[in-house]
Amino acid sequence: MRVSTRMIYGGLSNSLMAQSHRVMQAERRVVTGQRVLRPSDDAAAAGRAIHLNSRLSDIAQYRSNTDALIAGLAATDNAINDIALALREARGLALAGANDTKAESQRHLMAEQVDKLISQVSHYAEARYAGQYLFSGTAVRTAPLTPTGNAAAPFAYAGNDGRRTLEVADGVAVAGSVTGRSVFNFDGAGAPDAPDLFTTLAGIRDDLLRGDAASLSARLDDVDALLENLNRHRGEIGQTIQRLELNKTRLAEQEEVLNELLGETTGVDLAAAIIDYQTQQTVYQATVALAARVDQPGLFEFLRG
Repeated sequence: MRVSTRMIYGGLSNSLMAQSHRVMQAERRVVTGQRVLRPSDDAAAAGRAIHLNSRLSDIAQYRSNTDALIAGLAATDNAINDIALALREARGLALAGANDTKAESQRHLMAEQVDKLISQVSHYAEARYAGQYLFSGTAVRTAPLTPTGNAAAPFAYAGNDGRRTLEVADGVAVAGSVTGRSVFNFDGAGAPDAPDLFTTLAGIRDDLLRGDAASLSARLDDVDALLENLNRHRGEIGQTIQRLELNKTRLAEQEEVLNELLGETTGVDLAAAIIDYQTQQTVYQATVALAARVDQPGLFEFLRG
């Protein structure tokens, strides 16, 4: 069979283009460290990579949710701690006011202090994290308290009883909030035998103004019940944060394993990839050299045509 010049040129042209493609592929593997960048590279490996990347995306979301929950709960704990400190200060004033030896002027000054504590606690009640109210349940854009106009019971609860949750693992959702109804004991939600926190503080203030030592002494039990309620909430928050920290560790471990599997599925042995790249370069250069030995003008005309 006679081999025509056109057949020779065609074979050389195909060889050059094919080898150039192999060089580019080898170079891509060295630069990216990846063996599979599209399904056509390895359909089975590409399918596994899609699944692994999907799981990694889920874990990234779970980690983000876990971090958000921890931060929100920490902010809630700080706010409850500030409220507890104010309530303890009010308890000290009530205890001092129960002493019949206090002069009226002293008791009035103490009442003013309690009034300031009511303002402080109402401010703490409106604490926010990421622009959302912490104590309004799921009504995160609604302030948790509404003034009543009643000096003896100055605030009512304006939030709801929902708890905000986020998913931190497959099928596992964690509540990242507490309700103001329970924290401030509206409707006896946290301490059934005590009034709400603001009514209790207002009662201490009014007892001081009246000089009612017996009533002040009786209110100490309510304050203690409210403090116990606050401590209970802080304990629950602390336990939840601990569980979330453990979850972060588990997610990090899962992420590490999945990344290793992904590397094994789509990655390359870099040393071997470099050798392959050098080999493909050598073959390409040899093909170019072979092409140079034939009638170059004719070949170039063929490639152009």
